[in-house]
Amino acid sequence: MRDFVRQERLQVLLVENASIEHAETLDDFLGFHIIRDPRDIIVSGYFSHKKSHTEESIGQNWLHHRERLNMLSKELGLVEEIEFARPRLLELDSWDFTRPNIMEVKFEDLTFRPYCLFLKIFEFLNLIRADELRLSDRLAQDFKALYNRSRLRVRGGLRLPGLRVPGISAERLLGVVHRNRFEVKASGRRLGDEDPGHHYRKGQPGDWENHLTPQHLQQLESNHPGMLQRLGYARKPIDISKGDPLGCSCGEGPFSSR
Repeated sequence: MRDFVRQERLQVLLVENASIEHAETLDDFLGFHIIRDPRDIIVSGYFSHKKSHTEESIGQNWLHHRERLNMLSKELGLVEEIEFARPRLLELDSWDFTRPNIMEVKFEDLTFRPYCLFLKIFEFLNLIRADELRLSDRLAQDFKALYNRSRLRVRGGLRLPGLRVPGISAERLLGVVHRNRFEVKASGRRLGDEDPGHHYRKGQPGDWENHLTPQHLQQLESNHPGMLQRLGYARKPIDISKGDPLGCSCGEGPFSSR
């Protein structure tokens, strides 16, 4: 990967299903790494591989898996999906979460507090100058107040005076996040409203509880002993339906503070 980055002279690199080996091959860099509850990965993968992913996106190697899922009941299909996901979950479980140049973020937190966390991510990447304004607190609160007062729909980014900074401006970043919120991607559905055939199926962290049986959870634990505890998913996830999606109480912890 190092040779590819050098050859293409890349300034930004996005890696799907990254392994720690990917990070270790790169030269000096700043990055962020998003993890998700493995149980939700299983459920999301089951529906995506069975229905919503196009054949072009899943590739020929995965078509057999799709055929298998469509032949099996949901319960047996989830058994199949847990085995299918084993290599990816092994990569997740083997990740080095102590690297100071990589900000660790939980998918659930990003779903619950997208405006706050994307500001923090871009500050970490030095793409927004945090010394000019405490963006993670003040800007997200300003955006929340504007949103609640006018129910605005952003086109071309918000224009807040006096906030022009190198990289991407904070107001533009907030506008981009707003334009790509779940309701837009899901054709108007709100978080928690399910369409099983849509790529953006539900957007609700913790949906695994509606699908995985004790037998599935035992299978997952047998394949990856102690993984949920190591990743910080032993407790129930946040109920985002009871929170403010524009709030900025990012909290502190190994997956949100660095």
